[in-house]
Amino acid sequence: MSRRIIIENRSNLDDIEALRRVGLVINGGRVSNGGIQYCYLTTFDDDIQISTDYNKSSDRFIVCGGVA
Repeated sequence: MSRRIIIENRSNLDDIEALRRVGLVINGGRVSNGGIQYCYLTTFDDDIQISTDYNKSSDRFIVCGGVA
């Protein structure tokens, strides 16, 4: 079964920086929802936030925040 990673960048970060930060969340492991989901909400010092959604075929990361 193949899985997908979906990244929605709603922040002012360029795509490479958003991807780097999603990588930090992934490196933290699956720590939410009984160990099956990446951290529900990660907040960085510059007010960038990454929230996650999980279903059986994909992980979605939504990057938002920062100064517009």
